[in-house]
Amino acid sequence: MKALITIVMACLTVSLMAQEKPDYQSIADKIVNQSLDVKTGEVVVVTGTPAELELIEALVVEIAKAGGHYSVELDLPTANHRAIMETPIEYLEMVNPYPLMKARLVDCYISAGSVQDPTLFSDVPEEKLKASRSANMALRDAFNRAKFRAVYIGQTGGIPSESYANMMGMNYADMLNNFWKAIDTNYELMHIDSEVLKKYLAKGHEMTVSSEEGTMLTFRISDTGVRTNCGDCAKLSNDGGPTSAWLPAGEVYTCVEPQSANGLLVIPHYNYRGDVMTNLRISFKNGIITDLTADGKVDILMEALKSNPDDKNCLSIFDIGINRDRVYTKGSRYASWEMAGMLTFYIGDNTWAGGTVSSQFSMGVHAPFHTLKAGKTEIISKGEIVLLDDMADN
Repeated sequence: MKALITIVMACLTVSLMAQEKPDYQSIADKIVNQSLDVKTGEVVVVTGTPAELELIEALVVEIAKAGGHYSVELDLPTANHRAIMETPIEYLEMVNPYPLMKARLVDCYISAGSVQDPTLFSDVPEEKLKASRSANMALRDAFNRAKFRAVYIGQTGGIPSESYANMMGMNYADMLNNFWKAIDTNYELMHIDSEVLKKYLAKGHEMTVSSEEGTMLTFRISDTGVRTNCGDCAKLSNDGGPTSAWLPAGEVYTCVEPQSANGLLVIPHYNYRGDVMTNLRISFKNGIITDLTADGKVDILMEALKSNPDDKNCLSIFDIGINRDRVYTKGSRYASWEMAGMLTFYIGDNTWAGGTVSSQFSMGVHAPFHTLKAGKTEIISKGEIVLLDDMADN
């Protein structure tokens, strides 16, 4: 028995060493004082689930030290699931006035969330989700016009949870450690990289994307301008709407001309409502989806797309990941916007990025190991960004 206890304690020690506890106070300091640059008297709303209480506590302390007024709102995923399942559709379609008023009063938002149960909403009827999305359109439009600064902690899947790591086929400790490492990255270098890449995403540039799996897609960059997510929304210019940063940071993104996409986009994995589809193949003609197939429950995705008018199901946003401390693991089902060399494409609504495609549904798909060209200039080769220093000299 003593030998068994010794083995168990040894395994526990190794596990704790592998899964180092993040320095939440240091992270909160960077978010409050660098990313948001909270000023005396500003109102800051912090949201998260019960799983993030320690991080939320650290954020509250830093907000108070900076002279801000904090308000904490707890998100309860299980209760949210019950509510949407048990609420009549006519009530789900009602617009909640509270967030509309809050958008006018709040100076900063901090969102800290994780997916504790990736399949939690998999059984919700599409008609109920459509009703909720319809109600949220009014909120979206109000938020797109409001002047506030926001930091969202957690990209694809939010702050890693053990259940989400299992669904993605990842080691939880490694996934969590890599997540926090990518937040504590070199932001100055990220800014330099983003400025180099922005030159290749000018209005009207013809982009070509290809992959060994069969992607061959062309599209043009729109005139909405190029945006970056380098972790410090306080430094971004506010052109009439909010400024936001998503952590881990590391993105350069812009809108696509709505009628310009032609060809085939092949995505190895796509997670929709807890179901991981493989070999997702999306065909475009003059910007619009003409065919979509996948291995998995593609019917639920098709049902969601049908909630949009056909002309809204167009390629709308194009995103390049530039975080050098985040790379895609070959064969993994886990991909995220900020991973260096990752290409991400949005279909549907792009108003949050300054675009003109307004719709109740949108979806983002990640394309690892793809090759990207701007005209004849190769920017990414099979998922690896061409040496940025060399690009800067061209």
